[in-house]
Amino acid sequence: MLCCVGFIGGYSVGQSLGGHWTFTAPAVGFGLGFYADMKLMRGMHGQKSPNSNQKSKMPCCDSSPKREKTEKPLLQGSAINTKEV
Repeated sequence: MLCCVGFIGGYSVGQSLGGHWTFTAPAVGFGLGFYADMKLMRGMHGQKSPNSNQKSKMPCCDSSPKREKTEKPLLQGSAINTKEV
């Protein structure tokens, strides 16, 4: 999103300055906007950098091994355990 804003801003600055800035300013604006997009979107979608200890922003995709078992499995070994009503 910011890359488009940078491109349009660079285009308007390049048109006002004229000369080689007509082509250079939009490219620089797009590059800066793209860099800003990558910095702002780095932590989205639950991706973690190797140096970060942040938790996932999406609680449904938490892959921590701390899940508790709420009931016993029905199959243990070769015998089937059933509960009577």
